[in-house]
Amino acid sequence: MLEATQDASIDVSAVCGGVGTCGKCKVIVRQGSELLGALTEFERQCFSEDEVQAGYRLACQAEVAAEGLITVEIPLESRGSRYRLQVEGLETPVELNPSVTGVELEVTPPSLRDVRSLDDALIEAASRRGMKLERIEHDCLLSLGKTLKGLNWRVQAVVYEGTKLTALTKPGSPILGVAFDIGTTKLAGYLVDLKSGRLLAKSSSVNPQVLYGEDVMSRLTYILKDKDGLSNLVSSVRKALDSMVGEACQAAGAMREDVAEIVLVGNTLMHHLAVGVEPSSLGRAPYAPVVNSAYAVEASKVGIAGGPGCTAYFLPNVAGFVGADCVADTIATGLDAGAENRLLVDIGTNTEVVLAADHELWGASCASGPAFEGAHIKHGMRAMSGAIEHVAIDESLKVLYTTVDGSAPAGICGSGVIDTVAEMVHHGILDVSGRMSSEVATDLVVKGEDCLEFVLADASKAAGGKPVTFTQRDVREIQKAKGAIASGIKILLNKAGVTKSSLERVYVAGAFGTYIDIGSAISIGMLPDVPLHLIKQVGNSAGTGARMCLLSRDAKRRANETAKRMRYVELATCEEFQDTYLRSLRLNGF
Repeated sequence: MLEATQDASIDVSAVCGGVGTCGKCKVIVRQGSELLGALTEFERQCFSEDEVQAGYRLACQAEVAAEGLITVEIPLESRGSRYRLQVEGLETPVELNPSVTGVELEVTPPSLRDVRSLDDALIEAASRRGMKLERIEHDCLLSLGKTLKGLNWRVQAVVYEGTKLTALTKPGSPILGVAFDIGTTKLAGYLVDLKSGRLLAKSSSVNPQVLYGEDVMSRLTYILKDKDGLSNLVSSVRKALDSMVGEACQAAGAMREDVAEIVLVGNTLMHHLAVGVEPSSLGRAPYAPVVNSAYAVEASKVGIAGGPGCTAYFLPNVAGFVGADCVADTIATGLDAGAENRLLVDIGTNTEVVLAADHELWGASCASGPAFEGAHIKHGMRAMSGAIEHVAIDESLKVLYTTVDGSAPAGICGSGVIDTVAEMVHHGILDVSGRMSSEVATDLVVKGEDCLEFVLADASKAAGGKPVTFTQRDVREIQKAKGAIASGIKILLNKAGVTKSSLERVYVAGAFGTYIDIGSAISIGMLPDVPLHLIKQVGNSAGTGARMCLLSRDAKRRANETAKRMRYVELATCEEFQDTYLRSLRLNGF
């Protein structure tokens, strides 16, 4: 059934990519259940008897065994199209010096006394303006005569990196660029005027690849197990990016043919899939990327339509799980400059940590897993309508919460999970080992089917008439996720010979990092316990870094130098990782 929804582009949450481990692709069969195969063992573990009788199935487990009409309801918690997307980030100014520039030329027409080729006449006109054209793009050359004559020999030369002529346009025409952050979950796009540096429009979208798995490893698994896996992932993200260019242009009243450069960042897998590279080497040790260096190609070759000669420029990667987005984060926050001890943590399914210390950069990737995105959490969900996003427990042990959009609670998202754990520890409902007890809050801690559960919203208040709870198993999942992040930070600090007390600034990036309560994250030991005024939540700083590189060749140079400078630490090979990780599981601070 999941394959059918994917073919029809119907958005059903499939965190594990359909391999039957997350239990998130719940659907309710309203008609035609007799046409489906029998419930699998995993489905019986996921559903109560009442839910089975009500027609609940997992889309990835429900095999269609016979032809006929099947009517299916997709409940709120299984829908993925209403995620809250993070586009905003810090503003880091750069001196305007884009790779694409426009130079107005007056070309001398050929005559019987001066029978030069048109390209020589164009090159000579550029030379009079102090430019040395070394290459004229093929498409530009094909229509050179018609264009020059049509514009009465007065043209705007659109030039890439000062030497390559990509297009000839009417004098005064706009020159635009688009920056993209290709996130595992979301896509963020920014349309920019390359002459003024002004941001004209923003566009955002769910990454359509979530249909095939909501994290990096599930998508790699999909590529390996399905013959069409790679082509499906590549084509889906390219179509989305191309559509976003059109949407941004429409919003700004701009013309797509004026788009001259597109700069893209993403984690290493997202980068490889947008380029179209076969990425299976990322799925097995030693997790080697196919390409790390910056890569420029005609935008049309990666399925994105811009103007004539539009270039797609991909920022460099660092390692298999530290990608161009991390490089963009680093230059956006300025970690690549200065001697101060500063830390950057971009929290997600794959959390990147960068430490700047004594003019050196250290980087690591933490396998924090998709628990913060709702996977492996009984009532976990992404930050969409109805998700509990903030939680407090007052002195009378009353649970206070807010939900995304103020809707009735349907589940809990990552920021709410962090608050819940912190509050439960504060009130003694959890001890520092993560063990839940019913002694303190007898009305709130109930016995579930196989473990204790803490009631966040009872059935009378919750969407769908079922209580939203946080279970002992959920606690263990969060301990593993936060333990991985804390371990990565501690090991980088140790490698660089830096103590947490010497940190002068901590940046927390990414959509998840934007909405978490920093105090809660510190109290459970996920982030170092430094004064709160030293911690800055910077939003989508990867998108900021991409825009910087669109506007400035100097920023591109910094990005390339950053990728080469960064000392990547493979945590799995560190002798101290296991002990550090086990100690970091405790919920008593960093």
